[in-house]
Amino acid sequence: MSTRPERPGFAFARRQGATLAGWDGDIAQVVARDDAAPEVFAELRRHCRAPLRTERLDAASYDRRLQALYGEG
Repeated sequence: MSTRPERPGFAFARRQGATLAGWDGDIAQVVARDDAAPEVFAELRRHCRAPLRTERLDAASYDRRLQALYGEG
């Protein structure tokens, strides 16, 4: 059984406005800012090697989610 890829680094998530939040079976759960570019989703799909389910958030909500996912430090 293959292992799932790790979450992209914080710098990627902050700069690109999207990151892997977790998994639901074989589907990668992604959170993204409303302004995230389509190319970011293509990159995440390549990184995860799986279909994506995306939750779009406003900038403030996305920042709060990043803090929860990556920790305060």
